[in-house]
Amino acid sequence: MDEHQPGEHENPKGALLFILVYLAILAAFWINAYLRIWRS
Repeated sequence: MDEHQPGEHENPKGALLFILVYLAILAAFWINAYLRIWRS
């Protein structure tokens, strides 16, 4: 089982985590910019 799929389980999880972190940073950046524009 392990030798058949060495990194099959870890790769999609890491990619999903990377995408979620990236989207979170992007969302925070846009919310911050929007609030700055809205306040001024």
